[in-house]
Amino acid sequence: MEQVSPLQMLWTVLLAYTATYGFGALVCLPARLRPTSGLSRLGVYCGVGAVVTGWVGYVCALNGWGLAARVLVWLGAVAGAVLMAWDRRKADDAPTISGRAVRLVLLAIVVAFIYRGAISYGQIGLSEHGLSARGLWPDLLYRQAIVKEFMTFDGFPEWPWLAGEPLKGTGPLRLSSTATILAAAGVEYDQYQLASLWLSLYGIPVAAGGLLALLQYAGATPVIAALAVLATAFFGSPRWLMEERFAHSPSLVWAGGDVFSFVFPALYATAAIVFALISRFTGGAMAVAVVMLGSVTAFAPWFSLPLLAGILMWMIWCLIRRHKRKTALALGLGALLGLVTLKTLCGTGATGGNPLAVIGPSPVIRSMAWAFPFLTEPLSPAIAELSPLSLAKLTKFGVAYLCATVFFLLGTLWTRAVFLADWHKWDWRRVASPANALVACIVIAGILLTSALDFRRVSYNYADYDMLRLLWIPLIFANLALADFAWRRHEALRRWYGVTIAIIVVGLGAWEYSYYVLEKRAIEPAYHITTERLEPIWYLNRHAAASDTVLINPLSSPETRPEAVGHDWGYFSGLALPAIWLDNRDMAYKFAQNAEWDRRAMLLMHMMDEADPAQLRSFLVQERIGWVYLERGDGFTATVEAAGLEPVFENSAGRLYHLPTTR
Repeated sequence: MEQVSPLQMLWTVLLAYTATYGFGALVCLPARLRPTSGLSRLGVYCGVGAVVTGWVGYVCALNGWGLAARVLVWLGAVAGAVLMAWDRRKADDAPTISGRAVRLVLLAIVVAFIYRGAISYGQIGLSEHGLSARGLWPDLLYRQAIVKEFMTFDGFPEWPWLAGEPLKGTGPLRLSSTATILAAAGVEYDQYQLASLWLSLYGIPVAAGGLLALLQYAGATPVIAALAVLATAFFGSPRWLMEERFAHSPSLVWAGGDVFSFVFPALYATAAIVFALISRFTGGAMAVAVVMLGSVTAFAPWFSLPLLAGILMWMIWCLIRRHKRKTALALGLGALLGLVTLKTLCGTGATGGNPLAVIGPSPVIRSMAWAFPFLTEPLSPAIAELSPLSLAKLTKFGVAYLCATVFFLLGTLWTRAVFLADWHKWDWRRVASPANALVACIVIAGILLTSALDFRRVSYNYADYDMLRLLWIPLIFANLALADFAWRRHEALRRWYGVTIAIIVVGLGAWEYSYYVLEKRAIEPAYHITTERLEPIWYLNRHAAASDTVLINPLSSPETRPEAVGHDWGYFSGLALPAIWLDNRDMAYKFAQNAEWDRRAMLLMHMMDEADPAQLRSFLVQERIGWVYLERGDGFTATVEAAGLEPVFENSAGRLYHLPTTR
């Protein structure tokens, strides 16, 4: 693993801009989707291009077309360079943007860069002593483990920590976009840890431009839209109401995090094109909107759900009112395609059973039982016996649940929209307009999905965390309401109460990121992988193929039980080229592979308990495992050696074995 040179990474970022811009422009220009401002155009074109790049990388990865993927990216970059230089004619489908708005968006980009730089600078260090990192290191390890599956272009990607299982449960197109761009730029898969930190130079400006286009197409004036982008770049959500990962703010800082550099351009561009189609329906724009809606869940599965659900609600509203029916049906079709993509490419949720079972108390709201103890009570017994006592219990639960939901919404800074937007004086008749009606539907969908859905039944066991991302787009419109209030009532900011409100709101926003930087960079100890632990991986990468499988032993200690296996082995799956037969329990459970992980863990424990060399060798051949790595002192070593495996590498950390017959 070598450091990526700055020149190579600048070239990679330039390639990302030109290639995605080229692909996006070739799709949008024939459809007459052409925002007037350069920032908005950059966001929309690159967002659409990110989707095209994702599909290119995905198809090429499945078919082993590595050279074709690289050539297509280079052709897209040539087209992008030509189209960027092309005379930018004035468009008629979006208002012009003022210099003041441009300066506000540039300020938002600078603010986001400052926070991203504080989080990322020096995060990963590589020296003769090994690798060390802070902050997002484990997450980057797991994403690197997936990205390398696409960068090898050797067939359908498998779970890197559960070899042989198809890769689902995440946004595959965002990973294939990242992998394809890096591969075309000549970045190696094991350099992803270092290269990904540079992608903020692409993600933050493009996400800002896409968000600006979204808000303008939704009907906001350029200055108010720019203020909303600024609020989005800065405000975080307080974590003090529930737990450390209580709520997410739609911050542009996230747009600079490796694969998220492609998520938010795609998400914001999709929403922008939806609102553009509402304002002016054309066949070309309709086709682009349907494709984007059908693809966005493979970029941002949970971020995009309120958008899709809101569109379906809006479609019903339009059919009842007999207004914008053609547009509503087209967008509804795209939303349904997005749900199909969610199920086929990303979906790992529970199948079968009663579909209505997903409607019920949200795990996120229930987890607030520390403040509302009644939320821990099971509902099944009370529903089974409809007695006066059970009805009283249900009533008590309902009241507590409602209070917890309000508490939850306040904690996610809905105060931006409720208390600062002057809502009681707002002209509610404006909701009747198509764009505002869609905004209302998206917000309602986000609230309902977050507070009235047992998300684990439609996604995966560890869904509580990702469920909070359902509020992302609704919070964007809360930021828009705040920007509108600030613009209309800006004179209040010159008075003591206005200054007090501004300090409170800005302080809440800055607190999360400031605390995050302080905690990750100064308080938490660095995560360190010694050179001795890296050497067997380097040997494996030189001598094993990407299609090989290696067995490591996460149950190496006799007292280690499967439920106690954590992230300790994440470095192996993140850096090793071959797939891992059994690795991280948390990630397997997160993406609904818990049954298969448990089966393999129990099988491995059985092999260790039996200590039968013949049985072990038969098991390795049956599971197509050609390599075994054991740490020094592992009690399984004697059985492995008795089974006839050849030791091919050894150091002070452990020993690597090879079974030649499986190669």
